Amino acid sequence: MKKLVFVFCLFSCIELFAFDISTKGFLTFAYRKSDSPILYNNAVSEEGEYSEGTQAGLQFHSNLSNKLDGFLQILADGGNGREFSFNLDIAHINYSYSSKHQILAGKIRLPVWMISDYLKVGSLYPWINAPEEVYEIVPLDTIGANHTFFGVSFEGLLYQKGLQSLNYRFYHGGNENNRNNIRSRVKNLHGLVLEYKFDDYYLKSSYLNSVSSAEREVSVGTFTDASFGRGEFFSLGGKYDGEKLLILSEFSMVLAENPAYEDVKSYYFLLGGYIFDQTVLLHGTFSKVLDSSKSNIDIFQQTLTFGANYNLDLSTILKLEYKIISPKNPIARPPPPGGGGAATNGPAGLFSQNPGRDVSLYGISINTMF
Repeated sequence: MKKLVFVFCLFSCIELFAFDISTKGFLTFAYRKSDSPILYNNAVSEEGEYSEGTQAGLQFHSNLSNKLDGFLQILADGGNGREFSFNLDIAHINYSYSSKHQILAGKIRLPVWMISDYLKVGSLYPWINAPEEVYEIVPLDTIGANHTFFGVSFEGLLYQKGLQSLNYRFYHGGNENNRNNIRSRVKNLHGLVLEYKFDDYYLKSSYLNSVSSAEREVSVGTFTDASFGRGEFFSLGGKYDGEKLLILSEFSMVLAENPAYEDVKSYYFLLGGYIFDQTVLLHGTFSKVLDSSKSNIDIFQQTLTFGANYNLDLSTILKLEYKIISPKNPIARPPPPGGGGAATNGPAGLFSQNPGRDVSLYGISINTMF
């Protein structure tokens, strides 16, 4: 709350100096429920869940001069259980040193994936929750808090001709974070992004290299190593969004010193179709962690997702979704040392415990921008 008071005071002062300020916002309310008592992604079970999928944001943009801009984003989410938290999600200054190039400095969105720039804005992608096999199997919180970092980003236009354009981003920085029982510190974070656009086509490639140290609190006063050490992230994604057809796909690979994420490869493919003058989108997605991945924990799962989106108006979307999540076949864990107790199944994919079968997940959400 103190951060919110500070932000509003800051922008009130900016207004006093007659700077031009624009404000935008977004809101997502989601309810999800599965047919299993076992917790999925630390949130969803047969009891139903609404807080993790519900979030809102306010964005402030100010033209400080003809070359200098300021941008802030405040985010409220239910990531801490049923108590919603507010945080200053993004805050950076943009300096345009030419008509085609600029420098960002401050707290910046980490542009690892194809939809990283709008991962929090549910209205801008088709799913209720983006494919977890690509975006959540590897916990990016140990690299960037809430998918952000502190540093600088050099961005600009490399090539433009007609409907074609090629843009770049080169960024460098670091981060410290204490979230979801993980305390992390990242240094020497740097990456490169290339984005190509042509009419209805979009292609994005990304590379990130970082050195991190992190520990996870598994019980009061007990910590385990959750760091990547040196980690490398690669992704390649493409999109076609035409009058009748929507195609989305992304492949990612993570290489890390941490044996839990030594070599993780995953992908998804979405095919969708617009009907009724683009007011309804019907879509299906297949996503999977590849069997060739290397990990000392059971991260393997695949998901079939079917969804229907209805545009209530130009800025508000109602989403219905059904998922079939298939974890790897149960692996019996040995009993505790000393012979006491029985063998058990450990976590699988994003399940807290292997359910031993396919799990169905149902969801509904309302998403708007204003």
